[in-house]
Amino acid sequence: MPNPTFDDVLADAKAQIRGLQDSERKLSDEIESIRARDPQAPLSDQDKAQLTNLRDARDAVLDAIEKVALVTLENLDNTDEVKSLAENIRAVRQNLQGTLNKVKAIGNLAQTVSDLLDRAGQLEIKVKGIADKLKT
Repeated sequence: MPNPTFDDVLADAKAQIRGLQDSERKLSDEIESIRARDPQAPLSDQDKAQLTNLRDARDAVLDAIEKVALVTLENLDNTDEVKSLAENIRAVRQNLQGTLNKVKAIGNLAQTVSDLLDRAGQLEIKVKGIADKLKT
């Protein structure tokens, strides 16, 4: 069985999350309907217990959404597309490192040439000074 594609993993995750979000909305609606019954009246013990249960259920659904997201990231990492992209990025990075090393070597060579030019200039001044002394 071939690895699922990036799009397959994403579509599956979106479907799972949509279903969980629908459940979360329904639970939130039930919570709101209990709280909206009579805003002036205190909640009954039964309502309080039901609210606690509904909130716990909603929290569990939100935790499930988070877990689906984490599992989806892991599954996406295992797709051929992401593996290929990671390999391409690694190759580009390696290429850039090679280019950087060459640029550093060129920089070192440029410094050496600059040092040689400075020394040649100093030598030129000394030779000119000697030549001027020999003229007099």
